Amino acid sequence: MIYTFIAALFFVPLLIYVLFRVAEFKLIYEPSRLDAGDPSSVGLSFEDAWMETGNGRRIHGWWFEKKEARGTIIHCHGNADNITQRLWFAEQVNKLPVNVLMYDYQGYGKSEGRPGLQATRHDGIAAYDFVMNKQRKREECLPIIVIGQSLGGATAIELASEREVQGLIIESTFTSIKLMGRRFYPFLLPGVFTTITYDSLAKVPHLHMRKLFAHSRDDRKIPFDMGRELYEAAAEPKQWVELQGGHGEESFKQTQGYFELVEKFVMTVVNKPS
Repeated sequence: MIYTFIAALFFVPLLIYVLFRVAEFKLIYEPSRLDAGDPSSVGLSFEDAWMETGNGRRIHGWWFEKKEARGTIIHCHGNADNITQRLWFAEQVNKLPVNVLMYDYQGYGKSEGRPGLQATRHDGIAAYDFVMNKQRKREECLPIIVIGQSLGGATAIELASEREVQGLIIESTFTSIKLMGRRFYPFLLPGVFTTITYDSLAKVPHLHMRKLFAHSRDDRKIPFDMGRELYEAAAEPKQWVELQGGHGEESFKQTQGYFELVEKFVMTVVNKPS
């Protein structure tokens, strides 16, 4: 009986911990291996980009290059899709006079590995290094703009905190995973047990590049007030726009005039003297 009691004292908390870790992962990441086509299906020319991450994984992306590019966009997608499901994004941004890199996190699309906080950090840096290597080969020094949607907003903020970028567009993004947990799962004590943080709220006050924040009041997955709180906490220069539509639908597809606003933002960044 004593041995059984001691074993229970050890294994029950361990089991609860393991179950919490699994639940935490599944709530944050929904890796998709779906192949929904490539940019050639919408008439775009591209290069398959393979990047080596700092933790030894190969991740995959698409590189769209323009000879007369005036800047480069790095795109960070959300938690439940991959770049093949964002062909509409590729179509839109390729109308701009910039190079574009879209990439998949570890465990998504054709990318190796498994997603995680440190993994997505490595992925963003690998994408940034890929762009910088392209620029060095062409002896260019072009402005870099990072666009992140949902979870991608958090990874974009992480990247902008660690590397020099000139513009940042954040769509439908949370303040931090802990605050999201407290909002939706307070009974799980997320402030105590959460290990995947993505604390964007703590980082945005220290980012001084030009920034655009966007969120929809109809977003039922990430609360509108979180997007607004991120904007309020951010350092200048910054800009706010309200989107229309549900989570993952708002952006260019639902919000009239939003692409034109993004275009104006991008052109302001790429035309600014270095």
